[in-house]
Formats: sequence, C-alpha cells, structure tokens
Amino acid sequence: MKQTRKSVSGFTIVEVIVSLLILSMLMLATLSAIRTFGETQLKVEGTLQRMNETRQVIGFLRESLSQAVPVRSRIEKVSDFSSFFKGSSKEVMWVAPATFGVLGGVYIFHLTVVDEKLLLQFVPYSYDSKLPSWNSIAVNELLDDVSSFEVSYRYDAEADWLNEWDWGMSNPAFVRIVLKRAERYLPEIIIRLNDGQARIN
Repeated sequence: MKQTRKSVSGFTIVEVIVSLLILSMLMLATLSAIRTFGETQLKVEGTLQRMNETRQVIGFLRESLSQAVPVRSRIEKVSDFSSFFKGSSKEVMWVAPATFGVLGGVYIFHLTVVDEKLLLQFVPYSYDSKLPSWNSIAVNELLDDVSSFEVSYRYDAEADWLNEWDWGMSNPAFVRIVLKRAERYLPEIIIRLNDGQARIN
C-alpha cells in the first residue's frame, strides 16, 4: 500500500516580503495622516487663539477710545489749555476712565507699534498732568506679529480722514484704525468718540 504525501500550502518568501512592504506603506501613510492631523489641529488652535486675542484687544480699544474724555490740561504751551488728545498715523494718546482689577480711575493712554508689537502704556491722569515721558513708563504688549498699523482722525462724519490730530479744544469725532496682523488685514476699526469740547475738571 503506497503512502501519499499531503501537499503543504504556505507563503513563499516573495509573498511575505510583498506583504510586509504593503503593511509598512499602510503604517507610514497612517502615521503621516496622524501627524498632519495633529499639525492642522495645532494650527487651528493657534489661529483661534490669535483671533480671540485680537477680538479682545479690538473690544478694549473700542470701549476705551469711545469713552475718551475731552479734558483740558496744560500741555506744551504755558498759557494755553488743550484737549489731552494727540495722534499721528502711527500712535495715539487719549484720556479715558478705566478699571484694572479692583482699581479704577482716569488714565492717560498711549498706543503705538514697535518691532511689530502693538503696545499700550498708561499713567493716572490729573488736571495738573503734563505730557508723560513714555520711555520711562511700563509697556504692555497687546498683540504681536503686527505688520501694519495706521490711525486716522475725523472732525465729523462728513470730513476727510486726517493723518494727524494735534492739540486742540476738542477730541476728534471719529478714530479709524487699520491693522494688519500675521500678513492678514483685519476689518477697519472705526470708533465714534464722546462729543464735547475740552473742559476743566
């Protein structure tokens, strides 16, 4: 009686290598997709954080500038009184009430951009206040990566925009701020200020 050999089925070495190669490619594609997803998530979170920061800063500027008080004080000329508001296309200074934590009062604010950073300085205001020496006052960074910053001013709704607002008896009626951050222009910020001429406190 003859014994018959059973045929043993299996994978050849070539099939194993091809299978491992395909598996490696699938794993590489999966890891690449996971890494891309993680990077995208970080970018989205960073963008949302920047948008939130920008929104908060714009909200602060709208509130503070809209409440700018046309108070009078001796500025540069000994005998003249002027509204404590002065601005150029690159910086602006105004007086407004503010609350910091539990402390509140009226402050002189100074807004400008230095080294692509939007900076704010402030000191308490009093009737005897003179023009502060901003170089010696603490600086608060509001926004970074500010590639463009332009401020302009209007006497009223029908007037042309001006690049400067010098000492006068009144604040401007409107202030416009054009801001470009991270190479993206933000919508124009147009703020209506309190009406009224400078008054003695």
